[in-house]
Amino acid sequence: IVQKVQKEQTLEKYVEQQLKDDGEAMQWFKGNQTEDPPKYFKGSSYAFLIKPWLKRFNGSQFTVVTLRQYQTRTAETLKFIGQRLGMELTDKKELGEHIFANENKNKHLPMKEAIKMKLEKYFEPLDEEWKAIVRDNNMGMDDPIEKLIMSKFKPARAMWEHESISPKAGR
Repeated sequence: IVQKVQKEQTLEKYVEQQLKDDGEAMQWFKGNQTEDPPKYFKGSSYAFLIKPWLKRFNGSQFTVVTLRQYQTRTAETLKFIGQRLGMELTDKKELGEHIFANENKNKHLPMKEAIKMKLEKYFEPLDEEWKAIVRDNNMGMDDPIEKLIMSKFKPARAMWEHESISPKAGR
C-alpha cells in the first residue's frame, strides 16, 4: 500500500533522518536484512520482497517489466508478456489505445537533488542485487537492448532510467 507521507518537506525530512548513520533505514541496511525494511523503504526493496518467493518457486516463473520498458517499448513489452503467459498478441495495430493512467496525479514539487542522490546511493547495492536476481532467473526481456542494460557494465538504475513520472500521453 502506497501512502503519502504528508507534505514534500516532511518526506524530505523523513528521508534525511532515515539515511543518517543511526537512522532506521541505515541500520537495516547495515544489518542482516532479515527483518522488514522501514515502512516507506520496504516497497522499493525489490530483492528483499522477492526472496521469500524464490524459496518456493523457480525464479524463471516470474516476469519483471519496468515502467521504462512499458513507456518506451510498449509493443515489445506486451509481446514479451504475452509470450510469457502463452498468449500471443493477435491484433497489434491498436496498441496506441493501450494508454494507462500511470502518472502521479498528486501535484508536488520535485524532490531536492541532494535527497534524490542520497536515496540513489542508499538503494544502489539493493538495486544491483535486484538486477542480478532478474538477470540470473531470466525474469526480464531478453533482447539486445535489454541485454545491454542488464550487462555488468551498466548500473542497475539503467533498468528504469528515462521513465517518465508524469507522461504527457499517459505512458
